[in-house]
Amino acid sequence: MGKLVYIMGKSGTGKSRSMKNIPADQFGLINIEGKDLPFGKTAPAFKVERVVCDRSDDIVDAVKKFSRKFSIVVIDDFQSVMTNEFMRRSQEIGYQKWTDIGKHVWEIAEVAKEIPDDCILYVLCHTEENDNGGEKIKTLGKLLDQNVVLESKSTIVLKTGVEDGKYFFCTQNNGKDTVKSPEGMFPSYAVQNDLKYVDDAIRNYYDLPGARTDSEMAQEHAEMAQEAVKPSTGRKSRKKEEKPTEGTTEATAGTSKKRTREQVEADNQKKMADYMEAREKAVEAIADGREEIPFEEAAQAADSVPAPELEKVPRRTRADRSAQAEDDTLKEDTCFFVPATGDYLLKHAGDKAPEGGQVISREEYGEAVVRIAKGGREQGAVSASATTGDPLAGAMNPPKQRTRRRRTRG
Repeated sequence: MGKLVYIMGKSGTGKSRSMKNIPADQFGLINIEGKDLPFGKTAPAFKVERVVCDRSDDIVDAVKKFSRKFSIVVIDDFQSVMTNEFMRRSQEIGYQKWTDIGKHVWEIAEVAKEIPDDCILYVLCHTEENDNGGEKIKTLGKLLDQNVVLESKSTIVLKTGVEDGKYFFCTQNNGKDTVKSPEGMFPSYAVQNDLKYVDDAIRNYYDLPGARTDSEMAQEHAEMAQEAVKPSTGRKSRKKEEKPTEGTTEATAGTSKKRTREQVEADNQKKMADYMEAREKAVEAIADGREEIPFEEAAQAADSVPAPELEKVPRRTRADRSAQAEDDTLKEDTCFFVPATGDYLLKHAGDKAPEGGQVISREEYGEAVVRIAKGGREQGAVSASATTGDPLAGAMNPPKQRTRRRRTRG
């Protein structure tokens, strides 16, 4: 019993071209449509022996005939067998023609069981998408698919593909097609579009007569894997290309994935400090010991120092704002003095620290309370809201009592 291998793919993706490197004296070609070969006279396969036929019984006979002479037989391409018979019988009404077409397709696949053990039958097919968006061997519709599953007749189903001008065979299933091959037969997901190489790999894997040695095959695998291209599955990767974030220069992009706002601000401040120091040194250099120098001369010397390139400060992200909010939350009761307002505040755990507030001890806070109580509010104010719960208690400017003037009639 020989072996059946399907090579499926869209038109123009290299199915027929893959025969190019097979020596003409090693295979026979059943050319269903009688098409010209997609390679010229310099190709090893150019003078291949071929027959042109599209009827199933003629194809079966041709496969048996070639299998007695060659170790490789190729049918190119399988869809024309079904399409041509359907068109010849397009005037027929009823399901009989569909039954016959399915039977003929099945007979062609079954002939692989009748050829010698060392012969491999390669069937080139087109592809189509099923209702679920998957890719499979193209047939003439659901009536045929319900009765004949072509891929189930073979252990090896390869798919052609093209990416960036390179042609290849997919050797493994991507979850949305019917591609398959035995484990370890091919070294990678995609290999060179070369049917001669595929044939060598299959013969070595199954230890068929005339197979290449393991060392020879390992070298051939390495050569093919080096140029193999893994095709896209059609899904966009979630992983984004790493780019310098805002506030990151090209110099720092390679060493840091992301620089925080605080880091950028600190670097900018250091650059400005160094810049101002360099300006002072430039002025001192031209002063040459003089106590006073003309303003224009000093300005010219200072301006000779190139200004630093400051990094753009990145915007605060939601995570940064959340982290900052957490940092501002007090972990315990804390006393503050706010210089801008002169207030002394007592904040409880969970409260936010006052803006610009300086942390003071509980003793300092108590002393301030006593001092202000004795000396009046001109020295500051104590927020009693933290202790009494009254938002107006201790206010700097308490509301005045309003009175109403009554008019008297004369």
